[in-house]
Amino acid sequence: MVREGTEFLSKGVRQNRNAPRLVWYTGWFYGNKMGMSDEKTQFRKLFSEDEVLHESLMQQGIAVDSPEARGPYFKPDNWLVGRLWLMHGYDIVDSGVKIRRQTPLNFFETGPKWRIKHAESIEEEGVLDDRAQNAWQLASEGWRRFGERSVPTTSPFTIKLGQLDELVRLKALRIEEFKKTVGDAASGVNEHADFMELAKRADPKVRLQAIELAGEIADLEQRRNKTDGYRKQINYPYWDTLSLAEQEERTVTARRLIYEAEKANEAAELDKAIDLYEQAFAIWAEIFDDYPILTIDDSAEDLMQSVRRYSIAIDSEELPEDFPLNAFVEMMAGGREVSSEVYEDIRVTQKEKAEQRKKELEAEERERERKAAEEMKAAEEKEKAAKETKESEAESKAEEDESQQPTEEMKEEEAAAEEEPTEEEPAEDKPAEEEPAEEEPAEVEEVPATEEVDAEAEPESADESSSS
Repeated sequence: MVREGTEFLSKGVRQNRNAPRLVWYTGWFYGNKMGMSDEKTQFRKLFSEDEVLHESLMQQGIAVDSPEARGPYFKPDNWLVGRLWLMHGYDIVDSGVKIRRQTPLNFFETGPKWRIKHAESIEEEGVLDDRAQNAWQLASEGWRRFGERSVPTTSPFTIKLGQLDELVRLKALRIEEFKKTVGDAASGVNEHADFMELAKRADPKVRLQAIELAGEIADLEQRRNKTDGYRKQINYPYWDTLSLAEQEERTVTARRLIYEAEKANEAAELDKAIDLYEQAFAIWAEIFDDYPILTIDDSAEDLMQSVRRYSIAIDSEELPEDFPLNAFVEMMAGGREVSSEVYEDIRVTQKEKAEQRKKELEAEERERERKAAEEMKAAEEKEKAAKETKESEAESKAEEDESQQPTEEMKEEEAAAEEEPTEEEPAEDKPAEEEPAEEEPAEVEEVPATEEVDAEAEPESADESSSS
């Protein structure tokens, strides 16, 4: 039946090409009927695999093969395809065709919101990594662009939902200018004063200028009231904050930990489940501190159910005193809905906290960039130093080789000399190593006795002559 419904709507669009409301309804059907029904899991899967329907959509100008239409598994996603239908309707209106039987606010909010619904859906299906983070970043960007769109109102002017702060700022400037112009007559007045009445009683010299300023103040106040009212109709600040918070890595991590804890709990792995629950709750406490408006999120009740399952897992109805989500549990106690008073308190404080968190994220990003630059510089210097050291060592080795070259040649000459055969050394050089040679008998010539006497006497005579 759903498939037949899409074909019926497509046929109607072909026959009524200048009917933006029919185009809008087709986009709404693809998103809401397939993504919010009880059978949404089956419908989303069947749609992503219906190649015949995809081909039909391509023929109608809906680019289901583009990144704008594909989900995390690179298949067409019903929420994103529905958004393409809605964007087609916006193009028709921007070309000059009027919106009939539908408020412009409702007409223009659906497309950006379908990106948010896509991000929520893939997280519910277990996609809890950088793909989910990227989906939320695109959703946040789409919602911001929606806030910059001029939206027709029941008054004779258009508004931009994202310019409420600018209107407040401009009104404050005009009030200060009015006070300076009128002088003492406007002392002590506040933003709720009747400026036109004060301008009429002003000095004739500045009365005309004061009346013009009073008219500007009244116009700005009317625009501010209309903008604030339209923002509340669609809960604009909530969706803006949600898409901002959900794109943070810690939020994706917290949802992943809860998802894994629930799986472990179902598998009766209680120790693992308790550990994962506690990690997730600590992160959620930080997120709620920075984005208190998320405590009234649709998923807040799901988180409360996880807290109850955690309580069962630890076998205690009372949570520890240092439990990080005690304030959240107290607010959600008994399953009661958050009151409008609590919501208003959260909404008032959310703006400051969101702005502060945004500045912190920007500071963190600058710090990461600074560290990355320092690390890159240090790596370059290290590489340069290593190169210089290597070159220096090479030069030193070359010089050492040159200085040792003669010594090597001398060693080679000495080695060569040692290898050459040498003459036998005389025995007297190595008396200890030689064995005593056998004495051969020699013939001894007998000397006459007289010759012996003369030989003995010769030294004596030499001594005598020496002494004389």
